[in-house]
Amino acid sequence: MQLTTSYQNTSLLNLQSKFCFFEVRDASAVLSASCSKEWDEFVEILEKFTFSGDVLLAKGGNKSALVSELESLFYKKGWMETRVDSEQILYELPKTGRLTGEKNKAMLK
Repeated sequence: MQLTTSYQNTSLLNLQSKFCFFEVRDASAVLSASCSKEWDEFVEILEKFTFSGDVLLAKGGNKSALVSELESLFYKKGWMETRVDSEQILYELPKTGRLTGEKNKAMLK
């Protein structure tokens, strides 16, 4: 996986003294262009977010204080946790490219 640096051409540039960024496939450029409202909210949340070493090292149960604080900033903006499930379905096709008879069955992988 090759890292890209499109974040250097976005509003994340101002946050490089606060965070280290790593991305693939020019994710920052894609997100800032295609979801500009959400991108602006994301950057605003990162600007407000702070933590100390004590918070990082504190024992946690289900969620650490760091995660809870970050989540609360997103929740205040109306963001919600979501789960994405995906399933691959492969179809066996004869060489002619047409579905016929017994060959027309889905194989889950």
